[in-house]
Amino acid sequence: MPYYYGYGFGIDPLYLLVVLVCTVLGLAAQNYINSTYKTWSKVRSDGDTGATVARRMLDANGCNAVGIKGVAGELTDHYNPQDNNLYLSDANRSGGSVASVAVACHEAGHAAQRQSGYAMMKVRTVLVPVVNFTQNTWTIVLLMGLFMN
Repeated sequence: MPYYYGYGFGIDPLYLLVVLVCTVLGLAAQNYINSTYKTWSKVRSDGDTGATVARRMLDANGCNAVGIKGVAGELTDHYNPQDNNLYLSDANRSGGSVASVAVACHEAGHAAQRQSGYAMMKVRTVLVPVVNFTQNTWTIVLLMGLFMN
């Protein structure tokens, strides 16, 4: 006797509900980040750019060898421990808003964590390639789940 669940074509409604809830939560989080960033992008900092403040923070934490480079896009900022560089988008590298400084300092904080040997930074470094892979392939997994039940 075949195992039957769900309505119509064997699609599991619980699976669809989990996918829907996760999608809504992800979109809500992304919307919150974008709106907060836009709000604070309009507020001027003390006049320094994100790169200037990040450099001061890096130097104060013994990260003098960490470089600061530009990266295309918006909110694409990141610290790459493999080449020991901080990558800041143009708006955050040369911008003088509270958001620019906050994002630059957040990324500089990752370099400071690595410098101090913070254990969770080691975990993060291991997980970054996994997260990048899943971020690019989640739709394939979703469709396979739908079609294969």
